[in-house]
Amino acid sequence: MVHTDLHYLNILAKTGTSAAGEADAKEYVAIDPQAQVGDAEFAVAPCLWNRLEDLPHRNAEAGLRRRASHLAQAAGLDEELTVAWTIVREVENALCYLEEAENSGDAQRSLWVASTMAGKTLPDLPAAHELKALH
Repeated sequence: MVHTDLHYLNILAKTGTSAAGEADAKEYVAIDPQAQVGDAEFAVAPCLWNRLEDLPHRNAEAGLRRRASHLAQAAGLDEELTVAWTIVREVENALCYLEEAENSGDAQRSLWVASTMAGKTLPDLPAAHELKALH
Protein backbone atom coordinates (compact mmCIF):
# COMPACT_ATOMS: atom_id res chain seq x y z
CA MET A 1 0.00 0.00 0.00
CA VAL A 2 1.22 3.46 -0.91
CA HIS A 3 0.30 6.76 0.75
CA THR A 4 -0.68 8.87 -2.26
CA ASP A 5 -1.03 12.16 -0.35
CA LEU A 6 2.19 12.13 1.65
CA HIS A 7 3.30 15.73 2.17
CA TYR A 8 4.38 18.07 4.94
CA LEU A 9 0.88 18.83 6.26
CA ASN A 10 0.07 15.12 6.47
CA ILE A 11 3.10 14.19 8.61
CA LEU A 12 2.66 14.85 12.30
CA ALA A 13 5.21 14.59 15.09
CA LYS A 14 4.31 12.29 17.94
CA THR A 15 5.56 14.16 20.96
CA GLY A 16 6.53 12.64 24.22
CA THR A 17 8.61 13.72 27.17
CA SER A 18 12.31 13.04 27.44
CA ALA A 19 14.01 11.94 30.66
CA ALA A 20 14.87 15.61 31.27
CA GLY A 21 11.18 16.55 31.01
CA GLU A 22 11.54 18.28 27.64
CA ALA A 23 9.15 17.82 24.70
CA ASP A 24 10.62 15.16 22.45
CA ALA A 25 9.52 14.40 18.86
CA LYS A 26 11.33 11.29 17.69
CA GLU A 27 8.46 9.59 15.96
CA TYR A 28 6.19 10.74 13.19
CA VAL A 29 2.85 9.55 11.90
CA ALA A 30 1.40 10.01 8.43
CA ILE A 31 -2.29 10.88 8.20
CA ASP A 32 -4.87 10.97 5.37
CA PRO A 33 -3.19 8.16 3.39
CA GLN A 34 -5.51 7.91 0.35
CA ALA A 35 -3.98 4.47 -0.07
CA GLN A 36 -3.48 2.56 -3.28
CA VAL A 37 -1.39 -0.38 -4.38
CA GLY A 38 1.87 0.56 -6.11
CA ASP A 39 5.56 1.33 -5.88
CA ALA A 40 6.66 3.17 -2.75
CA GLU A 41 8.43 5.69 -5.04
CA PHE A 42 4.95 6.86 -6.16
CA ALA A 43 4.52 8.48 -2.73
CA VAL A 44 7.37 11.01 -3.03
CA ALA A 45 5.77 13.37 -5.58
CA PRO A 46 3.52 15.34 -3.18
CA CYS A 47 6.58 16.26 -1.08
CA LEU A 48 8.06 17.75 -4.25
CA TRP A 49 5.06 19.73 -5.51
CA ASN A 50 4.32 21.16 -2.06
CA ARG A 51 6.36 23.97 -0.51
CA LEU A 52 8.15 25.10 -3.67
CA GLU A 53 8.59 28.43 -1.89
CA ASP A 54 11.12 26.70 0.40
CA LEU A 55 13.44 25.92 -2.50
CA PRO A 56 16.56 28.07 -2.78
CA HIS A 57 16.05 31.24 -4.83
CA ARG A 58 19.27 30.58 -6.68
CA ASN A 59 18.82 27.45 -8.79
CA ALA A 60 15.49 26.20 -7.45
CA GLU A 61 15.63 23.45 -10.07
CA ALA A 62 18.71 21.88 -8.48
CA GLY A 63 17.05 22.33 -5.09
CA LEU A 64 14.01 20.34 -6.22
CA ARG A 65 16.16 17.54 -7.59
CA ARG A 66 18.18 17.49 -4.32
CA ARG A 67 14.93 17.31 -2.34
CA ALA A 68 13.82 14.31 -4.40
CA SER A 69 17.20 12.63 -3.96
CA HIS A 70 17.27 13.21 -0.21
CA LEU A 71 13.72 11.94 0.26
CA ALA A 72 14.40 8.83 -1.81
CA GLN A 73 17.67 8.11 0.02
CA ALA A 74 16.12 8.65 3.46
CA ALA A 75 13.33 6.20 2.62
CA GLY A 76 15.63 3.67 0.93
CA LEU A 77 13.88 4.14 -2.43
CA ASP A 78 15.17 3.91 -5.99
CA GLU A 79 15.97 7.49 -7.07
CA GLU A 80 15.38 6.92 -10.78
CA LEU A 81 11.98 5.35 -10.12
CA THR A 82 11.13 8.24 -7.78
CA VAL A 83 11.88 10.71 -10.59
CA ALA A 84 9.89 8.68 -13.13
CA TRP A 85 6.80 8.42 -10.90
CA THR A 86 7.00 12.13 -10.08
CA ILE A 87 7.01 13.02 -13.78
CA VAL A 88 4.06 10.71 -14.48
CA ARG A 89 2.03 12.06 -11.55
CA GLU A 90 2.72 15.68 -12.39
CA VAL A 91 1.87 15.31 -16.08
CA GLU A 92 -1.37 13.60 -15.05
CA ASN A 93 -2.07 16.42 -12.56
CA ALA A 94 -1.39 19.07 -15.21
CA LEU A 95 -3.78 17.42 -17.66
CA CYS A 96 -6.50 17.33 -15.01
CA TYR A 97 -5.87 20.96 -14.05
CA LEU A 98 -6.04 22.08 -17.68
CA GLU A 99 -9.59 20.75 -17.97
CA GLU A 100 -10.73 23.86 -16.06
CA ALA A 101 -9.46 27.35 -16.89
CA GLU A 102 -9.28 28.50 -13.25
CA ASN A 103 -6.64 25.85 -12.54
CA SER A 104 -4.00 27.14 -14.99
CA GLY A 105 -1.71 28.17 -12.09
CA ASP A 106 -1.88 24.65 -10.71
CA ALA A 107 -1.09 23.26 -14.17
CA GLN A 108 1.95 25.52 -14.43
CA ARG A 109 3.21 24.27 -11.05
CA SER A 110 2.76 20.65 -12.12
CA LEU A 111 4.50 21.24 -15.44
CA TRP A 112 7.36 23.04 -13.70
CA VAL A 113 7.92 20.10 -11.35
CA ALA A 114 7.55 17.47 -14.11
CA SER A 115 9.86 19.21 -16.55
CA THR A 116 12.41 20.06 -13.85
CA MET A 117 12.51 16.45 -12.69
CA ALA A 118 12.87 15.38 -16.34
CA GLY A 119 16.03 17.49 -16.52
CA LYS A 120 14.90 20.52 -18.52
CA THR A 121 12.46 23.03 -17.04
CA LEU A 122 10.05 24.32 -19.67
CA PRO A 123 11.19 27.84 -20.63
CA ASP A 124 7.78 29.58 -20.73
CA LEU A 125 6.85 28.75 -17.14
CA PRO A 126 7.18 31.17 -14.21
CA ALA A 127 10.12 30.72 -11.85
CA ALA A 128 9.53 28.34 -8.93
CA HIS A 129 8.87 31.13 -6.42
CA GLU A 130 6.34 32.77 -8.75
CA LEU A 131 4.23 29.62 -9.13
CA LYS A 132 0.89 29.26 -7.40
CA ALA A 133 1.43 27.73 -3.96
CA LEU A 134 -0.46 24.57 -3.09
CA HIS A 135 -2.22 24.72 0.27
